[in-house]
Amino acid sequence: MDWNDDQISDDLRPLLALLYLPRIRLPVWLGRLVTMIAVSAFPIYLLHRFVQELLMAPAAGALPVPAFHLLAIAGGLAIGIVPNKMVADFRNLLGGMATSPDTDLPEPALLLQRPFVMRRNR
Repeated sequence: MDWNDDQISDDLRPLLALLYLPRIRLPVWLGRLVTMIAVSAFPIYLLHRFVQELLMAPAAGALPVPAFHLLAIAGGLAIGIVPNKMVADFRNLLGGMATSPDTDLPEPALLLQRPFVMRRNR
């Protein structure tokens, strides 16, 4: 595939904008959506193939190709965001239980909140 200079510059504009602009202003709702997708990137990466290969396989012939691709993308995002949200809620629950003064939880509950922080008894 031959690339001309115009095509290269058109393809690199978004990358250059991300590299050289310190901040891109977005509406609040769009910023929250982008942040939610960014935070869920690893679960999305791990789970996105289940949507098109397992869940949508029966509908592959019945749907038009663009609709199938859009549903697969949306489903891949959703199947990564939902487990990430569940894990975050569980982590917040454990953190709240560990720091609550009126609970009688043992000390190891603090380790669930930050497992890589070493605590010294003085």
